[in-house]
Amino acid sequence: MNENREITIGRLPVMVKSDLCWMSEVEKGDCEFDHGGYFLIKGAEKVIYNYDFFIYLHEFLSCLLHILYILWLHIFLVLYNSQPFKFPA
Repeated sequence: MNENREITIGRLPVMVKSDLCWMSEVEKGDCEFDHGGYFLIKGAEKVIYNYDFFIYLHEFLSCLLHILYILWLHIFLVLYNSQPFKFPA
């Protein structure tokens, strides 16, 4: 009854150049500009993205488009109506 055995539940990939990776101890690798930080899964490089960055980027771009639209509208009204555009408060 006291039999111990290993059971594989799943496999986890190891990030390239992390402490668990064998390439972290290599002094000179294939490319001197390769700093790791990605996974190799079935021979393909996989990267985990931080979606918080994309949320902030989306907010920034939407504000930028809104500002550009207001500026375009101001230029349009000044050129075609010869009346200055008053920005809403």
